Amino acid sequence: MIIRSFVAPSAAAALKNVRSEMGGDAVVLKTTQTTEQNGKEMIEVTACLDNPTAAQASKVLLDKKTRLDKSTISDTTPRATTELSVQEGQQELSTADSKETATLTIESRLDAIEAKLDLLLSTDIADTSVAVPESKVLVAAAAMRKADVPELYIASFFDALRDKFGEEQITEKTIHDELVSRIESLVEPGLSFQAGNRLVFIGPAGSGKTSVVGKLASQLVVEQKTAVTLVTLDSYKVGALDEIASYSDLLGVDLTEASDVAARSSHRDKVVLIDTGAFPWETGETVRVREQLDHMEPTHRFVVFSALTRSSDIESIALSAMQLQPTHLVFTMTDLSDCWGAALAAAEATGIRIGLITNSPSGTGRVESPNASAIAARILGAEEQDG
Repeated sequence: MIIRSFVAPSAAAALKNVRSEMGGDAVVLKTTQTTEQNGKEMIEVTACLDNPTAAQASKVLLDKKTRLDKSTISDTTPRATTELSVQEGQQELSTADSKETATLTIESRLDAIEAKLDLLLSTDIADTSVAVPESKVLVAAAAMRKADVPELYIASFFDALRDKFGEEQITEKTIHDELVSRIESLVEPGLSFQAGNRLVFIGPAGSGKTSVVGKLASQLVVEQKTAVTLVTLDSYKVGALDEIASYSDLLGVDLTEASDVAARSSHRDKVVLIDTGAFPWETGETVRVREQLDHMEPTHRFVVFSALTRSSDIESIALSAMQLQPTHLVFTMTDLSDCWGAALAAAEATGIRIGLITNSPSGTGRVESPNASAIAARILGAEEQDG
């Protein structure tokens, strides 16, 4: 194992250095704010590389110029190599061409150092100035990275965990329970809808907006015996009207023009579900859609995110969505990916809670209330814990 700390003016710059020197397999252990002697505020990111290859270890260790200068041999030269170098030096002094043999001696010393590095890799290599964390922290951090949880979220989560419990008190249960506690602040379970509510669904192409509309309409009509009206504002996707019309025919509910529900007094005895076209739109189109929605006075504005969306793409999508003043998030296609970190990234980026969650992108399946414990267990790659 190799553990190193990187100091940079920002967290993003420090993470870039981590990736550059340690590769994509590096795990961020913690982030701290430091102050240089000149008073400048800096960010220190500590990362580790578990089970490095010989090539990775050589790169990480040799990148530290202060630890090894290839033009000279430092005090860290292995003893066997030093003794060999002394013997070679004595032999070299007896030759006439001392300059040429000295060059050969330096090259042989470097070869010996590289050989020693390969030998040391059979054991753990670590910076002794940094405490090696318990394996349970590394395992949980690796699971969260695999679930596409953002790196900065992972680092802040474990920093808070260490501050609260101390390294020795961290267990699998404390990790799960603390993650559940964090997720609970990002979800809004128990949403219910009644006659007079107007729900609009917005999101990028392929996120499953129309499927959510169809499944929610089915549950309201069949299970709750609530009257529903369907509306589509999607004038771009080929077959968009036919798709929403198929739900209307199947459920026996009204399919209405947007202009018919613009007045707040209309459709008070029904739940109105409004589908929209895919964003991001051009600036002029965004303004037009926002004005159209404002005129319809929706009670709920849902931004739909797919589990297939990478957390690194969430921020740009979130910025587009925020122009339409969303009230809740919907997380879809949960059965098609284990990367549930996108849900946390979306909630963190928008500051809006997850109100609904659903699986399959087809019209089958259910729209359900989010369960913080189930989401945490999925992210950690573990079965949901009782209690």
